[in-house]
Amino acid sequence: MVVQRRKALKETSFGAFSFFVDAKSLLKSLERSHTEQQHDDFYSLVAKTEKDALKKYLSIRM
Repeated sequence: MVVQRRKALKETSFGAFSFFVDAKSLLKSLERSHTEQQHDDFYSLVAKTEKDALKKYLSIRM
């Protein structure tokens, strides 16, 4: 049980780090979306982030 909690904590910590990496590209895409009217990159990143979050949620719940 303790080993499982430690493993879950490591995965969560890595997930938080990967969020910050993705946040940088998300902000750049959002900026391009507003300044250059190129919305596709931003919409794609948002959709990918939502998909990844849903997969992670479902894997934790099951």
